[in-house]
Amino acid sequence: MEKRTKLLRNIIIYISLSCGVATYSFAGSSESYPKVTKEWFLLEETKTHIEFSGRVIKCDENENHQLHLKIFNENAEEKNVNFKVTILDKTTGKSIEKTITLTLGVAAMINAACDSSENSNLKIEIPSDYNAENLDIKLQLN
Repeated sequence: MEKRTKLLRNIIIYISLSCGVATYSFAGSSESYPKVTKEWFLLEETKTHIEFSGRVIKCDENENHQLHLKIFNENAEEKNVNFKVTILDKTTGKSIEKTITLTLGVAAMINAACDSSENSNLKIEIPSDYNAENLDIKLQLN
């Protein structure tokens, strides 16, 4: 009986250690990018039917978080837009601004994406000392 108890105890210890190592291995490799900190949210919808949205995302482990913008021209005509985006870190009180000017085609939707350099003017890098989970983002038309 004593040999049986010892064998059972060794089996339980082996299984416990194996599960712990497997869990540690999976936890270490679970970092996948891009990581969305804040999903798409509406920033502004103008009286002239242009919709501005944003999201906070970290495209790569070696890069800072970014604000990606999406702009939709709901009009049946081309529109020129000029606007300023302000990103305030509510934790530190620091802020950055970026002014963007562009032309939107008829019923066009453009947006920034991690895997594309197209529309890179719609990517705003968030400084590394900002708390990406505690931002106040404002858009002002010029």
